Amino acid sequence: MCFQVHTPIIIRYGGIRLEKNCEIYIFSSFNVTLVVPSAFAANSTAVSKDILKIADQKIEERLQLGHTEFEGVTVEKIIGMKDEYEELTKSLVVLQRESGVAGYFIIDNNSGLLIEFAMGDVYPGQGEDETNLYYLGPLFYANKVDSNTFEELSTDQTFEADSLQEIQVNRSNATDILDKASPSEAESLNSDIGINSIINYQYDFINGVPDYQQDDNTSMLNDCVPTAGASVIMYWRNKGYTNLSSSGLWRNIADRLGVIMDHNDLYGVFNNRIASGMNSYTSEKGYSNFTTTWASPTFSNMVSEVNAKTPGFLRLENYGYTPEGSDGGHLVTLVGYETYTDTSNWSNPQYAIVHDNWSSTGVNVYLLLGQYGSVTHLWKFKN
Repeated sequence: MCFQVHTPIIIRYGGIRLEKNCEIYIFSSFNVTLVVPSAFAANSTAVSKDILKIADQKIEERLQLGHTEFEGVTVEKIIGMKDEYEELTKSLVVLQRESGVAGYFIIDNNSGLLIEFAMGDVYPGQGEDETNLYYLGPLFYANKVDSNTFEELSTDQTFEADSLQEIQVNRSNATDILDKASPSEAESLNSDIGINSIINYQYDFINGVPDYQQDDNTSMLNDCVPTAGASVIMYWRNKGYTNLSSSGLWRNIADRLGVIMDHNDLYGVFNNRIASGMNSYTSEKGYSNFTTTWASPTFSNMVSEVNAKTPGFLRLENYGYTPEGSDGGHLVTLVGYETYTDTSNWSNPQYAIVHDNWSSTGVNVYLLLGQYGSVTHLWKFKN
């Protein structure tokens, strides 16, 4: 099947070479659809990696690591995604099980690293213009409306192209995670290779943390902070601290947090109101043993919180809709982590597993830390 555009592209997958004026391809050998913008030229970085092969390997890898939710999962289609420089540097891989959506991968075309993924019956950009997708940071997807305007797909809010300069600065200051092992280290590790090329695997997850969606609460807008706060409060209520909510209704918790934190429908909640607001809430419910504090958003701190089974909050930078006068960003709930060494390229990816409070991203979203995203704050909620 072929929809005509003006730019020829050449793609190779599994030995198949195609040269067509098409936006969408169905590979008969793999039954995979490739969706790319018309600007997807033959010399684009988006063809520098065999994305289908990488995705298939990642599915097999997840299964061998014991993640049974990947059983029966295959690749449905691959969608090219542009960055803030108008370059196709990411690929959105839509996963399927039988005839339904099973989740998604976002793969960096240059490094081949899996930078974001989640399981579920949704994927970023679903129902939007898939030939016009932009990936501008963790959980930050957009369509371009015109030469100077973008629409952020989770909020449907528009923002100007000038704001992308901040993304460029943040990315240039991010930590590079792609340090290679030295020859001596590589030689010593080779004997330890286990599942395919994965060694030093570490993973933990906090069960029982709700995944509420802010668009399910019609009493507020831009309410990622109260929604994330309600998720953590309900986690502890279900652990026996029943006075944290007499009604057991998460929207009531979120609404109260919104009041305490001085939430505004335009600005959301300022960073300096998060810890004080959570502390005020637990105090008025009669608990003096709960405290919320800011901490440096290092991977080791995230690991400590998850190992202690105390879900916290992460603030993500690079989030597009930032009204003048607000802190911007986006708050998600930290529920897990994963890290390992990949001996095929000696990378050491570190993932934060989060509950995003938008319904477009599935339940447990893995975000690659370091140069592919900006986590600027961590708040610990302890008892």
